[in-house]
Amino acid sequence: MWPFLVFMFLTGSQALDAVYVITPPAIDGRLEKIWAEASWVDNFVDMYPREGEPLSEPTRAYVMFDDENLYVAFRCATPGRNPDARVTTRDWLDGDRVYLYLDTFGDRRTAYLFGVSAAGVEADAIISGDGSSQDFSYDLVWYSSVSREDSAYTVEIKIPFRALRYKKGLEEWGINFRRYSPVKGGEDAYWAPMSRNEGFRVSRFGRLVGIRPRVRGRYLEIYPVFLAQTDLARREEDRPKLGIDFSWSLSPSSRFQFTWNPDFAQVEADPYRLNISKYELYFDERRPFFTEGADIFKVAAGGRGGRPLMLFYSRRIGKKLPDGTEVPIRFGSKFTFKSGSWESGFLVANTRRTYWLYGLEPTSLFTVFRLKRSFLRNSTLGFLYEAKEEFWGNHIRLEDRSRMRPSPFLGSAYNSFYYTSQSGSSTHRYYRLLSSDLVLRGSKTQYLLQLAQMFSSYFGGDYEDRGALKTSFEWKPRNFYLSASIEVVGDSFDVSELGYLPWKGTKSLAFVMGPRVYPQKGLFSYLSLWLAGWTSKESGEPYPTQSASITLFANMVGIGGLTFEVAREHECEDTSRYRYWTYYADLWSDYSKPVRGSFWVNFGKGYYRWENGYPLYVFAPRVNGEGQLEISIGRRMSFRLSGDFWFQYDVNGNVDNIVLAMRPWIQIALNKNVLLKMYGEVNSCGAAFRDQHVFSRRAAFLLSYNFAPKSWIYLGFNDYEVKMSDEFTPVERRGIAKIKYLLYF
Repeated sequence: MWPFLVFMFLTGSQALDAVYVITPPAIDGRLEKIWAEASWVDNFVDMYPREGEPLSEPTRAYVMFDDENLYVAFRCATPGRNPDARVTTRDWLDGDRVYLYLDTFGDRRTAYLFGVSAAGVEADAIISGDGSSQDFSYDLVWYSSVSREDSAYTVEIKIPFRALRYKKGLEEWGINFRRYSPVKGGEDAYWAPMSRNEGFRVSRFGRLVGIRPRVRGRYLEIYPVFLAQTDLARREEDRPKLGIDFSWSLSPSSRFQFTWNPDFAQVEADPYRLNISKYELYFDERRPFFTEGADIFKVAAGGRGGRPLMLFYSRRIGKKLPDGTEVPIRFGSKFTFKSGSWESGFLVANTRRTYWLYGLEPTSLFTVFRLKRSFLRNSTLGFLYEAKEEFWGNHIRLEDRSRMRPSPFLGSAYNSFYYTSQSGSSTHRYYRLLSSDLVLRGSKTQYLLQLAQMFSSYFGGDYEDRGALKTSFEWKPRNFYLSASIEVVGDSFDVSELGYLPWKGTKSLAFVMGPRVYPQKGLFSYLSLWLAGWTSKESGEPYPTQSASITLFANMVGIGGLTFEVAREHECEDTSRYRYWTYYADLWSDYSKPVRGSFWVNFGKGYYRWENGYPLYVFAPRVNGEGQLEISIGRRMSFRLSGDFWFQYDVNGNVDNIVLAMRPWIQIALNKNVLLKMYGEVNSCGAAFRDQHVFSRRAAFLLSYNFAPKSWIYLGFNDYEVKMSDEFTPVERRGIAKIKYLLYF
């Protein structure tokens, strides 16, 4: 088996003929006679848990096409068991499932993903960076159907060619098939095999030969959005709101998007997190306009030491202010273009002037331009320009930005709280950034170099202090791992209005190294023992902060896994230096089971307490962690309970404060297109468990109906209360009704 796999890895020789048919199949989940004319494959090879072994459950994938559509079918046996058909939300598949991958440009870097579970739930995504990034916010128009039997299930897929962007005249596409089965601890197999050491790679796809689409779409989508909402907490009833999303692919390699009067209302808000550091917290972006196609604006590099500087953080656009007010976005537009090895993206967004509890957020114009060129197969060279232009009118700031601290409320760097009206002063402020990045990527190595320079009309400091540098190297042969990185951030490199890099004025060095093995027999499927070191010095502090650790990782077939880490820390705060040990443990169960969970805990010393908007360092013990339990109840219901805890001690070793956050979550699927989600959160604190008092709570539900491709109806309610003066005061009690309908040409 291994010589065969090595040969395929080196040559990418697996090929499949695309068979043309005149009579299309009925997409009903049953294989009729026409499928006997299709090409098929059945030689699937495991990636997990035992790389290189044949798939244990018989599987066959078929492919054929006509003038207008591509047709794919899977016949999947489940000997000795019924198919695991769990109804979940779209793009989040569970249980038995299959996937189709298509590289329609033949560039061996980008691909479409189509997934279908045994319950008929669909997922689709755009893959970029040779598999380093998957964007599930990208939705396509396609069709599928599933039928189930006692010991098998069948999936049929129809993909209109006019829904795909592809290279004209190219008759050989990249293709791969994948099947996941919840047996053997989660068996994950591909037709064109993947290496666990390298990870998923588009460049390892097989070839679909002789594909000749006869139609091409106009790629024009008009997406009207209607929203009606009311907020009982603020006693305000918003007038019905109409927004428009527009998307047009001017050519197969270019796309223009525009959104006017967008609504980003969401029921599941950011979870509560206690900030025990002096830096702002990071939260994921979940707004569709910003998540779709976001990969082109990112640096595609990964690894423990190779994470690039986050110079563009889209949550700065339309951000939430400390009092909870959301800055409204008037309009936004994006244009992306791809030609050969070149890619580019341009984003513009305009936000409205917003008054909040302590002042004003000005009218702002955001612009982002990204240019990237691929070379040497998987390496990239990129450039980034971004800017925020603020238009204050007669309102100017009184506070000096460099003296302000991040807000403890949302962890965002809101830097001034008082404003005045004054004529004769400059009313235009700007924050601009230029950066370049180089990623050299091989099958076992990766090198990253990132340079950035900040320009601003507002803060002072030397010009050379407004720059930043990140460089890293990663080497990962099959049984060893090594990475090292250097990061230098200037004292005046403030990207708080554009990106996420809260640690200004730092110089750091880090490395990770150690052996790892992939046993082919026995209990363990993966074992590694890593040594790591890290040192960082902040501007103005006399000593660096240092850390040395040893970490054990283990994955066990059919059980789960564990991580255990011991570290020695040398921490510097102001002019004092502290030395202590930290211990970290992480346990998780087999996530292919209907009952699964995870738990991690960290023991250490030193934390920050926020008082009057400023972080105060306390050198005392701390314990924090998180747990999650998820249960699938039948095919249509799932329950999840997650929680965080923080134990903070005083300098005498006594418990000073306990903070608990609990989040129950229930999902009920009436069918694969109608989902009801109910979500809650309760946050409490106190010096002991018996003294806990709730300081905030949230309850919400969202009913969604996917009544047509990319068309939805939402009904939701969100109730958020905060305890003030021994009484709960509603901050938000909002009901929403929302309709999104796709007009596709």
